[in-house]
Amino acid sequence: MRSCLEVFGYGYATFRKESSLRAFLSSCQCTERRLTYTLPYAVDIRQVTGVDRQVEKGAEKGVGIQVIPWMIANQQYLTCEKELRETELKYTVFVGNLHGTTTARTLYQAMASAFGGGVVYSAINVDYSKYPIGSGRVTFSNERSYRIAVSTGYLRLCNGHSDKVIQIEPFLDDRMCQTCLQDIGKYFCRSQTPGCFRYFCTACWFNRHSFAFLTDDHIPLTKTKKGFTARANLVKQLPHVKQAETTPRLYCNKLF
Repeated sequence: MRSCLEVFGYGYATFRKESSLRAFLSSCQCTERRLTYTLPYAVDIRQVTGVDRQVEKGAEKGVGIQVIPWMIANQQYLTCEKELRETELKYTVFVGNLHGTTTARTLYQAMASAFGGGVVYSAINVDYSKYPIGSGRVTFSNERSYRIAVSTGYLRLCNGHSDKVIQIEPFLDDRMCQTCLQDIGKYFCRSQTPGCFRYFCTACWFNRHSFAFLTDDHIPLTKTKKGFTARANLVKQLPHVKQAETTPRLYCNKLF
């Protein structure tokens, strides 16, 4: 029988005062650009989970854990205190697979460097504890940079803490179908080919793509209940269409 108390291997610690946080960080050790902290004692895993596990040798002297500090002020970055205009909201992209140390300013610098500038706002999505959940969003000031970012799809982000390939998708809004103008546009096509890069209802999507060679650019994107962008599972409804093998284009932006 499994215990009702699950152990996930990570936790959160919120400090009321900045001085307390600084004191804690000063007691951490920095090795290979990673902060580690040694717990003064080891928790008996058998008492927590009810599972008979052997405590590792030397654990009684302390357990080393990785510390990833996060400043709430790093959640958003707005250039020159410029307010976002209504027309700029449609040039927003969703960014996934971010490392926990990626700040909004770091994300802004990477996107601006890779796609020719034009970034006016960047934000990191956080949970109820205001801690990063590995995704974010970026708003461009012009359609050209926005289209380049969406068509690229991937960006290699290299810094002193990680080397990850982040995913870039259009940040979808509630729109009407831009073909028939009568039904809700549930799906978005990111392809730059004429007649695409727009919202489609279900009927118009199949009318447009039923005889097309389905590549990675024509995968239907949809908005999830949490407001994120995900790939809709419409491929099974097109048995005669095969999906192409694509290699993502990568950009490397070293930020230290």
